[in-house]
Amino acid sequence: MPCRRALSTISAFDVGSRRYPMDSITQGLLGAVVAECGFRDRLGRGAVLLGAVGGVLPDADILLSAVDPWWSWQYHRHFTHSVFFAPLVAVPLAWLFWRARGRRRFGLWFLCAWLAIATHPLLDLCTSYGTEFFVPVSGARLGFDWIAIIDPVYSLILAVALLACLVRWRRNPSAGTVYIGWCGLLLSTAYIGYGAWNQHGALKRLYRSAEARGHHVLAARAIPQLGSVYVWRLIYRTRTGYYVGRTNTLFDGDPNFRHLPFEEHPLIREADRLPRVQRFGHFTMGWARPHVVRMPFGWSVVYDDLRYSWRPDEVRSLWSVVVDFDRDGRVAAVRRIGAGRNGSVGEMLRSVWREIRRP
Repeated sequence: MPCRRALSTISAFDVGSRRYPMDSITQGLLGAVVAECGFRDRLGRGAVLLGAVGGVLPDADILLSAVDPWWSWQYHRHFTHSVFFAPLVAVPLAWLFWRARGRRRFGLWFLCAWLAIATHPLLDLCTSYGTEFFVPVSGARLGFDWIAIIDPVYSLILAVALLACLVRWRRNPSAGTVYIGWCGLLLSTAYIGYGAWNQHGALKRLYRSAEARGHHVLAARAIPQLGSVYVWRLIYRTRTGYYVGRTNTLFDGDPNFRHLPFEEHPLIREADRLPRVQRFGHFTMGWARPHVVRMPFGWSVVYDDLRYSWRPDEVRSLWSVVVDFDRDGRVAAVRRIGAGRNGSVGEMLRSVWREIRRP
């Protein structure tokens, strides 16, 4: 009964969609900065526009959610984010700009487009969401957990670099921007490396805490929280269940964990066989936790994505799949729900800010 209100809330929190587009904006900024690394000096202002378009282009797959909301979990960061996508799409995209800009230096236009598109899945690989980088050779979802799917600091570095290039070009149209572009690209890459260093520290705390409790860790993740490389959601799996906690790498101290035991129930075994549940399990990269909730109409099996929550140590997931069963044990509905109406990105960022200021 306490979960009834949450289960009745049907909404979506798809970062990169039309509701929260910052991730795609950052991708466009990165593509434009790549164009500033020598292509603008040779091809003109059109190269920056090409870089921005190429940087955003792979996220066009989110439009599939308008056809079927479930497709955003199945096909977002799918083939358009594959290593094989960039060279294929770079040809027609470069041709459009080459034709519009005097039909000269097609090779440079192609290289600019290719690099701008290729940076998109490479940046996504550094997050926790999961990217099918080798489709169609492999459908494995990969994520390095180095940086959050939304990080204003990273975006700001790219924006400042582009602004500096614009100011320099306006003062002297013949002046080059290659050095500014490379500085912005290297500085933003160094920030990701700093995130990876903090992630390493967060994982060391996780394993140290698990060892002190005598736990044998089967799998573990340290997930960066929105807008920070210091606040981390820690999750690990043992033979008895999951453990969820938080840590702040700005401060010393061992993290505290909450135990979420495995549940054995015939309805869970029945729900596990459903295609949409299996699709969600693939999307979560194996971090979907099922639990059974008694409802007025019967029962519900709720699958939470343990990777994402409103607060670092909270059990409530940003998104879930719910399988409803009637009193006779028959599947009545399979729903996807989100916590969008129970919180906001602003609240999440304020929570992270409070975490940064105190251990």
